[in-house]
Order: sequence, then structure tokens, then C-alpha cells
Amino acid sequence: MVLPSEIFKDGIPLYLRMYRDLREMILSGKLLPNERLPSENELKQRYSVSRFTVQHALRLLVSEGLVTRRQGLGTFVRHPVDGLMPRDEQIILHLGGINEPETPLTQGHFLFARRLEELTRGQIKIQVHHSSELGAGTEQIKKVQNNQLDMFGAAVDWLAQLEPDWGVTNMGFLFRDIKHLKVFVKSSINETLKRRLLERRALRIVSDNWFRPSRVLISYKPCFELKDLQGARMRIPAIPMYRKVWESLGTCPVEIPWGAVRDSLYRGIVDAADTPRDAILGMGFHRVAPFITLTRHLYSRACIVMAEVRFRSFRSDIRDAILRAGEEAGELYSSRVREIFLDDKNKLIQEGARFIETDIEPFRCRIRSLAERMEREGAWSKGLYRTIQEL
Repeated sequence: MVLPSEIFKDGIPLYLRMYRDLREMILSGKLLPNERLPSENELKQRYSVSRFTVQHALRLLVSEGLVTRRQGLGTFVRHPVDGLMPRDEQIILHLGGINEPETPLTQGHFLFARRLEELTRGQIKIQVHHSSELGAGTEQIKKVQNNQLDMFGAAVDWLAQLEPDWGVTNMGFLFRDIKHLKVFVKSSINETLKRRLLERRALRIVSDNWFRPSRVLISYKPCFELKDLQGARMRIPAIPMYRKVWESLGTCPVEIPWGAVRDSLYRGIVDAADTPRDAILGMGFHRVAPFITLTRHLYSRACIVMAEVRFRSFRSDIRDAILRAGEEAGELYSSRVREIFLDDKNKLIQEGARFIETDIEPFRCRIRSLAERMEREGAWSKGLYRTIQEL
């Protein structure tokens, strides 16, 4: 039995931490083919865990084809086949996320996992980690970059942490509507941004066609116009552009992890929050912040990212399957999410939520000035903001 004290460290299950440490040692060459791993007793002492936890981590390595167990001798690193995993053994990949399991995006991750398993006839299995189980968005995307996590699925907004030009897509009121966003996604501008992320950060976007409903404002007091927001404590994620946007609109931004938003609203730590429409019901935000102001300030999309070195470790047919599963899951998610939100809206109203329409032109004027100033300061490539707006 795993003791409660040994289940997590820094929010990460200890079996997963041990698995990743050993996996990194194998993939980096610190442990060579036919070399024996530390014994179960040695790993128990090193990580201060039970034998059950050690065996759980080792089973993951076996299932991925990285090690083999030899009865009475121990666990040994396998010989690679042309640098690739054996065709006949299952490989487990870990996909991190930050949303609760009931939200459409996490459901989309489960769909992606099922589709990839189908396309590879069971050879690839994805373990979906939701609810910030593996850390905040910033932590997870860095773990992917450092090859400590296989994949991360969330809004493309997080990519601005790595490449400044992605920050422009986090600018409020950049896109007129969802059609404008879709034109941008198919444009050469978006392809250039993705190529730079690959070349400079070694991160591959598996798919970025997961179109989401626009972001809105939720609060426990009604906000009918811009003046109602002045001085409000606004919850934002740890994304610099969000801070600049909401400061420009006169609020006092407070960075709070996604999983703590509802509690922060309930305890009065913040007055309002910037959130995707499709996450409100699943996260239960309306129970503590029933007013939903339809600012529609950010039309966004989600993506799945993967370290290029990890992507290239697979045979070409597996790589093709990963890309195909990502695209298909994104298309299905996008088609379903509008229907889901219409159902959600009715449920939200039934449970006491109130939707507020507002004149967004005053908001646009403030943000336009901010965008022009930031471009002059070199926040992103010159002319990028205007070029996107004119698509």
C-alpha cells in the first residue's frame, strides 16, 4: 500500500517522478543497453517510497519497451532496434493538462488518446493527466521542452513564454470573430510562428486546430461596462500579455493557478476572472461568480505540443499517426464545443448564472493603444499586429 506521504512531491506522483528520472537516464545514455538499473531496494531508499511505488515506475518503463525484467537478476536497459522502440510492445506517453476532467478540452484529450491508440492498433497508449496534476501550465510546457513530459495540451497562449511573437495572439480584441481566427491559423504567418518554435525551441505543435469559444469575464458583481471594472482584482494566468491587457483596462491583475480560481473567487481574493466560456460549467465558477460578461475579448485555440526529439524517436508511421490523431481530435472537439456550450449556457442559466451583453468598443480603443505602444517597444516583430488584423 502506498503511504499518503509518498504519493506526491511538488504536486507530482512519486512513481511518475521516479519513472521520468530513470527514463531520462536511459534516453540520454547515462544508462547503456544491458546495464542493470538500481535494485528495488536501492530505489526505495533513494526516493523514500514503498516497494509498490518502485514497481509501478518500473512497469511503466517495461511497457514502454525501455527495460526488461530478468527474474532473480534485476531490471536491465533494452537494446534499441535501429534507435526505435520495438514494434510489438506498447508505449505509454504522458499528456499533461490543466483543466478538470469534465471540461470539453480534457474530454478532447481523452478523445485524442483513444484515436491514437486505434490508429496504432494499441501500440501507443496515452495517459492523460488533467487538473494541473503535473504542475501549472508554465511548468508543464517547460517539462515538455526539457523532455521530462511527453506532451502538453492547453491554450496556445502558453507558447508566448517561449517565443515573443506568439504573444501577439494573446492580445485582447486582436481577432474580430472565430472566422478571422481560422483565417489566421491557415495563413503563412501562423506557419512561420510554428516553424520558429520548432527551430528555436525544438518544440513541435502536433495540432493547433482546437478552436475554442471566446474568453469572457466572470465576476460576483455585475459588470455592464468598462467603468465597472476599474480597480477590480482580476485573476489572470501567469502569462505576461494577460497582465498588460487587464492593467490597460484598469484592473489590478492577480496571478492565480487555474486550479485555484474558484476558491479565490469564493474567498474574495479576486473580484473577477478572465476565463474561456467552455470551462465555466465544468469548473463550477458560476456558483461563486454568477455574472458572465460577454466581452469576447480573445478568440483562442488549444494545441498539443511535443518535444521534437521525442517525436523523432518514433518510426515514421507512428509520427504520422500522432499528427493524424491530433488533427482529427481537434476537428471533432471544435465541432462539438459550440453544441456543448449551448447546452452549458442553458444549464448555467438554470443554476443562477446571468449573461451580460456589453459595448466592447471602449475596450477595443484601450487595447489598440496598448498594442501600438508594445509594438514600438519591440514586444513582437514590427507590423505583426496590424498584418494579423488585416487578414
